[in-house]
Amino acid sequence: MKVVDVNDAEEKLKNRKKWFIVLLAFFAISAVAAIISDQGQNDRALTAKPAARSSDEAKTTSESSARKSVETARKICEIIDSSGAAVEPCSYSIWRSAITIRVTAAPDEAKDFCLAIKETIHKNDWFMEPGWRMDIRHSFSGDSNIASCRLR
Repeated sequence: MKVVDVNDAEEKLKNRKKWFIVLLAFFAISAVAAIISDQGQNDRALTAKPAARSSDEAKTTSESSARKSVETARKICEIIDSSGAAVEPCSYSIWRSAITIRVTAAPDEAKDFCLAIKETIHKNDWFMEPGWRMDIRHSFSGDSNIASCRLR
């Protein structure tokens, strides 16, 4: 007969409820951001496809893309930090092209959260350069990821 620690079971239930609430809050914030983003898109005029770019223009475009990716990473970190989902402040690195958070969730919950972040970026039409990823680590896992996903 297996003995179940009631306190451990209650703690797991509390963590699952917390993650559910955090995901709901995250989606609510994303919905508001989508509405704001849609209003801005409706104001844009249609333009013709630009001509071929010079090397200076390509460099400027590349720098602009990097800035947009960092801005998206900052937005994601602000949302995560304000939601209370992470046990430490969210961080991002342009050099590693990664957003990193630490949580107390199980790996399957962390993977769901990672995919929810990816979906939010896509739904809101936020820009992320190819290669950016989200690394989720457990508060006791050191530098080992319990979940990771490509954001684009």
